[in-house]
Parts: sequence; C-alpha cells; structure tokens
Amino acid sequence: MALTEQDVANAYADTATRTVSTGPMLVVRLYDRLAHDVELAKRYIAEDDYENADTCLQHAEKIVIVLRTGLRPEGFEGGDNLRRLYNTLVELLVKANLFKDPRVIEQCQGIIAPLHDAWTQAVAIELEKGATSGAAIGMA
Repeated sequence: MALTEQDVANAYADTATRTVSTGPMLVVRLYDRLAHDVELAKRYIAEDDYENADTCLQHAEKIVIVLRTGLRPEGFEGGDNLRRLYNTLVELLVKANLFKDPRVIEQCQGIIAPLHDAWTQAVAIELEKGATSGAAIGMA
C-alpha cells in the first residue's frame, strides 16, 4: 500500500507533536512564536492596526509567563537573573501594548533574540550529541 500525501502529513504532525511537547524543543518553539508575535505586533503598529497588535502582544505576554512559570531558577547558575529578565520582559510587553510604542517592542526584541538564539543552539548541540551517540535528547 502506497503512502498518500495525507499519510505523510499525519505522520509528520504526530512526530512533531511527540518531539516538541516536552523539554527543550518546546522552549525553542515558544521562543520561535514569541519572536514572531513581537515582530508581527511591530508591523501592525506601523500599519495602525492596533487590534491585531494587541492580540500579538497579549499572546507574547502569555508565552513569557509560561516560560517564567516553567523556570526552576534554583536549578542553575543565573536562574534568578533569568526570572528577573522574564519579569522585565512582561512589563515591557505590557508597556508596548499600552502605548503602542515600536521602540519598546525593539527593547523586547533585544531581550528575546539572544535568549532565542541560545536555546536554539543548545538544543541543536544536544540533538547532534544524541544523533552521534545514538541516544535521545533528555526531556524534562
């Protein structure tokens, strides 16, 4: 029996759900969406589309709250600093939304980008280690 396009799509979706639903890959995907939401909000503000900007910025706030809630600052050096950074980011997102200020959004992007890059690189390194050793990445 030949695989249909739908079979392949279903298999992909199932694999993506299983590999992203927990652990480090989920954090990367949250940062992917966070960066996307903030960039979209910036564009919407430039177009005076404040309703869609509001939706994007509120979603971004929720993502940061999820990241902050899942953080275990006692588990690593710098954990408390990251928690404070998340708190600052939420405050900036609220401010950006309240005033529809692209400069504040750029401040948010300046915080998000290096964290996003760091998580993406860390997960890539772990995935490569798993591929070369035959082990799977440890998921929390």
